[in-house]
Amino acid sequence: MRYFLNSFLLSTLIVLAGIPVLAGPIDEAERLTTQGHQYLRQGSPGNAIETWLKALQIYQKENSDDGEKSTLIHLSLAYRAKGQYPNACWVLTDALEIDDSAICRNVNRPTAEEVANALKIIKEQPDTLLTLKALQELGITLRVIGNLDESVSVLELALASAQRQNLGLEQNAIRMSLANVQADMIRQAQNRFSLSDNPLTKAQFIEVATSTLPDVSKTYLELASTEPMFLRARLNWLKLFLSINQWANQDPTNPDLVSLKASLIPQLNSTLNQALLADYSTESPILSVYRQIKLAKYLLEIQKSDLPVTTEKHILLLAFELANSARNDALSLRNKRAESFAVGVSGLLYKTTKQDDFARRSFKAARDLAVSSNSADSAYEWEWELAKLYQAQDQTQEAILAYERSIKHLDQLRSDLLPIDSELQFRFADKIKPVYQQYISLLLESGTPEIEKVVLTNERLQVAQIENFLHCGKLDFISVTQIQDTPTIIQILELENKIELLIRSNQTWQRFTLDATKVRKSARKLLFNLQDKRLLYTDENVLLSDAQTLYQLLLAPVERQGLLPPEESTIVFVADGILSNIPPAIFHDGQKYLIERYSLSSNLGTQLQPPSPLDPKKLKILIAGLSEQGPSFTSDQVPSSLTALPEVNEEVDRISKKFNSSILLNKNFTADNFKRKLSGDYPILHISTHGQFSSDPDQTFLLAWDQPLKLQGLDTIIRQGTQVAANPLELLFLSACQSAKGDQLSSLGIAGISIQAGAKSTIASLWLVEAQSTAELAEQFYESLLNGQTKAEALRDAQLKLLKSPDTQHPYFWSSFLLSGSWL
Repeated sequence: MRYFLNSFLLSTLIVLAGIPVLAGPIDEAERLTTQGHQYLRQGSPGNAIETWLKALQIYQKENSDDGEKSTLIHLSLAYRAKGQYPNACWVLTDALEIDDSAICRNVNRPTAEEVANALKIIKEQPDTLLTLKALQELGITLRVIGNLDESVSVLELALASAQRQNLGLEQNAIRMSLANVQADMIRQAQNRFSLSDNPLTKAQFIEVATSTLPDVSKTYLELASTEPMFLRARLNWLKLFLSINQWANQDPTNPDLVSLKASLIPQLNSTLNQALLADYSTESPILSVYRQIKLAKYLLEIQKSDLPVTTEKHILLLAFELANSARNDALSLRNKRAESFAVGVSGLLYKTTKQDDFARRSFKAARDLAVSSNSADSAYEWEWELAKLYQAQDQTQEAILAYERSIKHLDQLRSDLLPIDSELQFRFADKIKPVYQQYISLLLESGTPEIEKVVLTNERLQVAQIENFLHCGKLDFISVTQIQDTPTIIQILELENKIELLIRSNQTWQRFTLDATKVRKSARKLLFNLQDKRLLYTDENVLLSDAQTLYQLLLAPVERQGLLPPEESTIVFVADGILSNIPPAIFHDGQKYLIERYSLSSNLGTQLQPPSPLDPKKLKILIAGLSEQGPSFTSDQVPSSLTALPEVNEEVDRISKKFNSSILLNKNFTADNFKRKLSGDYPILHISTHGQFSSDPDQTFLLAWDQPLKLQGLDTIIRQGTQVAANPLELLFLSACQSAKGDQLSSLGIAGISIQAGAKSTIASLWLVEAQSTAELAEQFYESLLNGQTKAEALRDAQLKLLKSPDTQHPYFWSSFLLSGSWL
């Protein structure tokens, strides 16, 4: 949206910077630069990139430093327009002469030292207009990929530079960018709030908004009084307000959220009406198009929310006028991507006003325009709208095809945009997940549903959810439908309004529709008790009540159909939502716990590596643990309630005496030592230290002596260490960890750690268990592995040993441990 204006400013900067006008190569480079701007205005960033790369080669050959820098900045705009945000970031670090582009890493986040080094290089550069522009664009790009703290650091340096150069307009633009980062921090808190049932955790996320919102709102409204920012600042304020309004609607009885919304209401009417009065002709043509589209969408959202606003015309009529004007302007610019969004918004307005025929035509036209301009982010949305429209009109086959096309476009986005575009990260739950779930529901409603297609779609959703959680690129996965000779597989699908259980037995899928209300009620009660720190003192009969209810709801119907395998077999569970946080071992049939009947594996997403058995002859273990408090305990990320685990000494001692192993204990278990030791070819990594699994990547960690090993850094520490040894990690055993209390998707943390570590299998405890029993369980597990049993069988042996002992028969001791990944 900002690309034409940025390009125009950069052209001006080249002149101001004193690039000489020479005949020959430089003339050709300038011609290519102009041509690139034309491509970008027309919505063809790929052609712009190709053209500017040619210009860049000329400037480099002619040793034109300013020409090279300005072209790199141009390229960043085109890469951003194409959704290739890492590339945009990398070319900007080149423009700023930062040798190491670590600051751009989004998956394995940059360390404090790497960020400090990049900022040091930036500070050493002289103040120039081109350097300032590169800093601005780098700050914006870091925000888009989700590196919010790094974005703030860069933008603050840019603001200081603009102040030293007395550049008032640039100072305001940077203040706007800083406010946008703070607004993203609020939306991030809102997203994480929705994933937690823990009142204390929810209060922490609300505090982020409470402490940040007044300054962000004030900045937007102040900038709205300056001419260049008149419209943009108001639109950003409206976007912020609508985020807070949506948040308050999620929990309308929460007084803090009600208060946040109430603090903004007095400015709503005036800010909206002033935005409607804005003169779009003062904007660049492409900016004018996108800002009209934004305002039309905001008007629609305001109308749906029934908010207290008064406008000269009906609010939907104003939205129609803006959408039509945006379309006409996009047509004149020959920008099909922009036209697609404008036509699609018209379709949303027709849908809202019950004009379904016009809505369908608009969505089809918007879809076609998006496809022809290679805009998958637009195409998926309009195909999704078409699918919902067809479904409402009982045109089932057309709806199915539209959903399939929408998901195909989402798969394309998974390669670059979805994992790292901050807007889609924050809106995954309402902009991405429903597409898959609604498609699955529609497939299941058909007379003879294709269950394998349902399973595959659910697997694709789980992978997309993990990718979104990790902020990573596209993950390759193996569908269970492709694995031969698998044990019985039970998939539990938590859809929008129902829960479905799918079971594959003897290579055939069967389906059971469950009572979603009863399942969720019992699951919440059981999970509350399991995550209670007083679990050990909870009467086992209290746990049995909900464990038996869940068995009757989930597995008894399957058993009555004779579909459960013979006892002593293995069952692989794949669950989503709240059920993914409950170990299936605790389900109870009235006579026995499920672990007494079966070996169990609980894949927390889908199978990302082929299942393969562990050779007992290669059982070599690296043991890392903390029995004492180290410096890492004082980290802001670590809950103050965590204390030393002296019993870890016994666990380490028992394992190391019986099995081939090496030890990193206490002061020796530093991040650097850990990474070096992993290069020694250890197929099994046993970590006995405090850790936490959460749906918030920043709250998922393992404690080393010197620092928390954060989720995003585990790729560097574990995966790369094992790659040096040229052998994959067969098993990761996390024996002293726990799930974040009340977190509905904390199982994502286990899946995330497993993927980042590159482990084929992971065993993790869902709550902190008394250390002596954990040592007994680990010892028995490894003994069973040595005897040639599969991982699922070995874990069952270990759990049964505790269950059969009077001292450890309470579920607190044995049911916490979960095996994910390969069951062999």
